Amino acid sequence: MPEDLELKELKSIKKLLALIALRSGASPENIHEATGMGAGNIRAMFPEKKREKKTSGTEPAPPGGTVST
Repeated sequence: MPEDLELKELKSIKKLLALIALRSGASPENIHEATGMGAGNIRAMFPEKKREKKTSGTEPAPPGGTVST
């Protein structure tokens, strides 16, 4: 296997492991400490999904259910 292809595969594996760690609850800083990838680089590669706006709690109950308080 040529060295360029092997290096590309290793970088892909490193990115996959970082993604798995993020999904498991690790912070970008934790991943940086373990891999040296840089927390900012990790945030750039895997941006957080935009969070939904917080609601005031005045939404109607779901169909067939009740809202517990």
